[in-house]
Amino acid sequence: MCSSYGFVASKFLFAFQTRELRGEVRDFRAFRNRLVAALGKKPVEFNHKLADLRTNGKAAEASLLTLLREIKETSGPHLQARHWKLALEETSKMAMTHWKSVIAEAKKNLAHTLKRFNDQDRHYACWLLCGINRQFFELLDGRIPVPNPEVSFDRNYCLSYDRTLSPKTLRSIAGIVRRTVNRVRRESVCYPRTKAFHNRIDFDTSCYTVRSTEDAQFLELMSLQPGKRISLRVL
Repeated sequence: MCSSYGFVASKFLFAFQTRELRGEVRDFRAFRNRLVAALGKKPVEFNHKLADLRTNGKAAEASLLTLLREIKETSGPHLQARHWKLALEETSKMAMTHWKSVIAEAKKNLAHTLKRFNDQDRHYACWLLCGINRQFFELLDGRIPVPNPEVSFDRNYCLSYDRTLSPKTLRSIAGIVRRTVNRVRRESVCYPRTKAFHNRIDFDTSCYTVRSTEDAQFLELMSLQPGKRISLRVL
């Protein structure tokens, strides 16, 4: 069980490192629901879904779905759906912590540079690094994020200034911040290692029950076989 859980968790962790899926850590539940919906499709529809994903450049998501479908259709013992969902949740939180660490370190490295900026330029640079948000991942993708007054999160920023920054200024500031973030990723804050998953597995309250007898209590743990539990006596 530990090796099966670790294998799937390592695949999720690698997927969250890709440009395609790294932004999904912002809402892993929505991503999980998308995977579940795709896995619930009939074979023909599922294959069409995979083809559409690959056509649209979403190979990482297609690979995850292929793996999870293979696990689901395995006739012998295999990782249950609840456990791969726990692996997804755990790895998304690990990736989220990584990006938070990257942002915190980037802010430290930029502190001296920001002192030379005027108030509006500095505000834009801080807006880029204000959390695990849309603009941060757009920045990593090489784009120039622009605050959107229609989005509540951006509205306060947009209302703070009468004039918008020129495209040239936006590009210059975004470039400085992006280079700093990438330098931090190379030199200071490393992405989590998959070795963390060796010889361990997570259980939440839906993965076990407690059974009591006159002589002892037993933990009934979810196993690799649907409907079959592993019984452990509690000392």
